[in-house]
Amino acid sequence: MLASGMKNITTLVQVRPRDHHYYRQLPIFGCCLDDFVPWAFGRGYTIHTVYLQLDAVRHLSAWFRRKGRRSIAELTADDLAEAHHCFAHRRDPRYAHGLHGFTTFLQAQGFLKPGRPEPLTRSEQEAARFLEYLLKDRGAAKSTRDSFHRHVLHFLKFLGFDHHPRALKTLTLATVHRYL
Repeated sequence: MLASGMKNITTLVQVRPRDHHYYRQLPIFGCCLDDFVPWAFGRGYTIHTVYLQLDAVRHLSAWFRRKGRRSIAELTADDLAEAHHCFAHRRDPRYAHGLHGFTTFLQAQGFLKPGRPEPLTRSEQEAARFLEYLLKDRGAAKSTRDSFHRHVLHFLKFLGFDHHPRALKTLTLATVHRYL
C-alpha cells in the first residue's frame, strides 16, 4: 500500500497476481501493460473487466505474432480495427470488448500510427464541392460555410444521396417541402 495521502493505484501485479510476470513478457504488448492497468481503472473499469481485457491482449499478441508483427511500432489503427473485427465476428466475441478498451488505451497513449484515411462518401464529396463554391464564388465566411455544411449533409442524407446516384436529378419541389 502507498503512504497515506497518496492515491491507491491498482497495478498489473494486483490484477494478475500469479501470472503478472507472464503478461509483462508478452510479445508486442507486454511492455505497456503496467501502464494500461492504472489507465483502465482510471476510466472506471472494474477489476474483473481489466482481468478479461488482459486475457484479450494475450490472444491479440498471439494473433499478431502469427501475422508476422513483432512490435507496437509496426501496428496501425487499421491493424487493431481488423483484429477487433476478426475477434468479434470469427473467433471469440468475448475478446472483442476487451480489445476495444485496449485499443482506446493504445490510441490515447500515442502507441499506434494512424490508419489509412476513410474515403469520402458521395455526400461528403458533394458537400465539399458546395463549400468550395461558397468560398470562391460567394466569399462566404467560415461560420456560414460550417452551418451550410451541416445542413447540406443532412439534406443529402434525407435524399439517400449515397445510395441513389440519381437522387438530385429526380429531386422535386414536393420532396423539398417534405424535408422542410
